[in-house]
Amino acid sequence: MTHSLHRQGTKENLSKDFTMYCLPAVGINDKGSGSKRWRFLEIALRNNAVNAGEADIGNIMVHSRQELSDRVGDRFRNKPGDGVGDGMAPCICCASKEDVVNILKETLEADLGLSIVMQGVLEEVEDCLRQVGLKPHTVHHSLGVWGKTEKLPGKEILEITTMCGHGMASPNLVKQCIKDIISGRTTPREAARLLAQQCVCGIFNTSRAEALLERIASR
Repeated sequence: MTHSLHRQGTKENLSKDFTMYCLPAVGINDKGSGSKRWRFLEIALRNNAVNAGEADIGNIMVHSRQELSDRVGDRFRNKPGDGVGDGMAPCICCASKEDVVNILKETLEADLGLSIVMQGVLEEVEDCLRQVGLKPHTVHHSLGVWGKTEKLPGKEILEITTMCGHGMASPNLVKQCIKDIISGRTTPREAARLLAQQCVCGIFNTSRAEALLERIASR
């Protein structure tokens, strides 16, 4: 299961939105896995991940790419082998199938021995896997949101806020960003980065958010 499963949008704008996590199995291969998770993060950053982070450190909208990599690496280097300093799972986000395929290829070559959890439009994910000779182990589908859905923000706002699976990107902040774009106080790119800073684990797709904000504000 993944907190990125409930992203909303059209098939078209979701087709350029992929998230990936590198996860050990607790009690099986988690101790000493920090260096492998750090290696996955390095591969993703080298292959144009539009966002990346760890929930207890932050993402590349707050830290530089190098700083994030250094901080993740420092934890397992400071406490080698005992698992205590290995930290959490790195999360990354991509806006291109080509980048996803390159990350998968390099991860396979690195032979990390850890699980990769991937989110995206199923057909697009399956195509990425085919290109590197893989098949999915398990597939999870979101059944949508149930209950008093009339209390939720509008569809266009949800397309943006659901890119933060922990709900840290506030609908009110999205609305303010749209107002600021219309008034000229900010740009869609700057607004997308501001919203992404709230999603500390790094799965908020700034490229997709920029396009969605620009579309809404241009009406």
